[in-house]
Amino acid sequence: MGWLALEVSSFQCVDIDVAPKTVVVTSLGSDHLDWHGSLDIYRNDKLSLTRATGEHETWVPDVLLFRELDEAGELGGAVHFVATDTSDLAEALGLLGQHNHTNVALALAVVSSLTQQSPDELRARIVERAATFVPLPGRLTPRRARNGVGLYTALSSTTVWPPRPCRPSPPCTSFPTTPWP
Repeated sequence: MGWLALEVSSFQCVDIDVAPKTVVVTSLGSDHLDWHGSLDIYRNDKLSLTRATGEHETWVPDVLLFRELDEAGELGGAVHFVATDTSDLAEALGLLGQHNHTNVALALAVVSSLTQQSPDELRARIVERAATFVPLPGRLTPRRARNGVGLYTALSSTTVWPPRPCRPSPPCTSFPTTPWP
């Protein structure tokens, strides 16, 4: 038996009527406001997947915002709060940014639940293989430093620059076509 993991954008969540067995929400920022129109609509749309029908578990970061949303009944499913990973696993995998400590913690918690292996056991196995892991190119990839400030590309991030929704056809051409110097 295998797994299928899908990343679903906030504007796609509203079209899913039946929740998968496992729903993971990594963050709730102010992304895609051009599409949704407001922060409240964005959050409602993104969290609609957690409220879709069907028995499921919802995994979220253990931060005040998600605690408040849960208390307000905005999260559905059996909700699990996951503390940020404080190890150096994100760095060992070459994943930059504080948000990746949260993403790593969520991934460890979900895989631990699905496999019945402890997060520490999983972490140790991942560390053994970390040297061979290659992050997606363009996801916070270091380019160079200028005046002591690091420059990174984020060309394959989920937030399109300039902000506007992109449809699969024709291909999205919102990104600058020339690389940074």
